[in-house]
Amino acid sequence: MATDLEKVENMFRIQQIQIFGVTKGLWDFVEDSAFALSPNMGEQVLNVMENEMGLDLNGDKPVQVLNNISQLFIDEFSIAEKIEIEELNNVYRLKVHQYVFNKISSQLEHAGVKDFICPVMNASVAALRRLNLKVRSNTENNGADYSTIDI
Repeated sequence: MATDLEKVENMFRIQQIQIFGVTKGLWDFVEDSAFALSPNMGEQVLNVMENEMGLDLNGDKPVQVLNNISQLFIDEFSIAEKIEIEELNNVYRLKVHQYVFNKISSQLEHAGVKDFICPVMNASVAALRRLNLKVRSNTENNGADYSTIDI
């Protein structure tokens, strides 16, 4: 019988299997149109951050908004070890180090699925849209060390 730790690990594993299946199935059905779901997914995450973790987006500049969201992903969700943010020619590049979903991201990429479910990307896109910025996004899995998100 599994130990308590093994049960938690197995629960996380089955959740990843389910997420992979739903994500790939949706992508196979609608392809790039799946990105239309990203802002809604991001809004859900932002609502939790605002209502339960004290995130306030009012009056902040885009880089500060991205920093605040990134810090919550690190401190409250342990989704990454570090998130670096750079502004390059009106594009915000986030380097997400030691991303907890790196494995599933790699599996999706290998299966030909673009990562439209990345919570860091989705929350960041939703927040920047609240600032009335027109945004598009792209993710790239760079192996075990970090993933890159361009917004």
